[in-house]
Amino acid sequence: MRILIVNSYYYPEIEGGAEYSVKMLAETLVKNGHMVSVICTSEENIHENIKGVDIYRFKSKCLVRTKDCYKKNTVIRKAHRLLDVYNPFNYKVLDRLVKMINPDVIHSNGLYDISPIIWRVAKANKISLVHTLRDYCLICEHSNLLRRQTGEACVRPRWLCKGYRWFNALQTKNVDVVTAPSKHTLDIVCKAGLFDKAGKAVVFNATDIDIEQVQTNIDRRNVERRNRNVFTFVFIGTFVEFKGVKWLIESFERTKDMSLRLLLCGKGELLDYIKEAEKKDSRIKYRGFLEQKELREVLETTDVLVCPSLWNEPFGRVVLDAYQAGMPVIATNIGALPSIVKDGKTGVIVNVADDNSLYNALYKIRTNISIYGSNIKEFVENFTLEAQQKRFVEIYKSAAKTK
Repeated sequence: MRILIVNSYYYPEIEGGAEYSVKMLAETLVKNGHMVSVICTSEENIHENIKGVDIYRFKSKCLVRTKDCYKKNTVIRKAHRLLDVYNPFNYKVLDRLVKMINPDVIHSNGLYDISPIIWRVAKANKISLVHTLRDYCLICEHSNLLRRQTGEACVRPRWLCKGYRWFNALQTKNVDVVTAPSKHTLDIVCKAGLFDKAGKAVVFNATDIDIEQVQTNIDRRNVERRNRNVFTFVFIGTFVEFKGVKWLIESFERTKDMSLRLLLCGKGELLDYIKEAEKKDSRIKYRGFLEQKELREVLETTDVLVCPSLWNEPFGRVVLDAYQAGMPVIATNIGALPSIVKDGKTGVIVNVADDNSLYNALYKIRTNISIYGSNIKEFVENFTLEAQQKRFVEIYKSAAKTK
């Protein structure tokens, strides 16, 4: 098949897990004989090929790129978000690229800086369209279902938010099939009134899993753990409030155990807070944003991944990277995380409503660290790249039949 994947950014420009998911899907499709192209945004117009994937980077007609938006004032951020809802200025370049690529199916993902205008392009060119939900941007201006002022869950959207959802619901009528990496995410978005005419499917995120290597990593950890006194927790993600990084640092600081370490990897608006925490507590170490190779090295040399998210995480693909390294995970009880972290088997689930739960979990998982290995090896088989690409190809073909 000729498959066109559309996402805000593409490797080597990585902003988070979505970019890794898109990259690995594209490369796996190529390995299985499909012709894959990618349209993404960039600082300038570039055409290149990376590992068999044809990449068309274009300079989006938006006020500022989303990855730099938090640096701007409120007016610019609001105006930029409005263009993310519907950006007619991108139509011409997208239409030209789509006509040139002439795909059998378009698979859209994150549409920051692009907007769902790509869906209109697909419809105008009578091309099948599959969309994957990577967050909640279609039903929440802030993409996280949290109130900006308080950080609390948004249970009753305001009238402006209802209008925002209504407009996006109109646009989703151009989508043939909508997918999400978890049933939780799919249900939340669809229950808000979007994608009522689209087919629906859950397709797990995946990673490059070597089952034999997983067992090797587990065995190695068991040996190394007996020969050292330091035990290291690691956070990998964006430094923002709703990712729970402040809660993690506060809980860790309460431990006072000098044999514990906390490594913080990522970037984001709380970077200054992270650096201050590092100065105050010698057990806390900051490391910047990780490339894939660095990510694997960090996971191989730490003991437990912590995902203290305070929002409805759509998936949490870094959990899969931890499993590949034979590592258990501490995760919160909201969003999709409880579906990929099994309490007492592949990690520990903590209650976001209980301030002490994360603090207690830091001790609990260290005490019982040896029990998780065999469960991780068995569970991780659900998340292979081959299984994911096969499922997406089935969906692509199904969508194509509707045209």
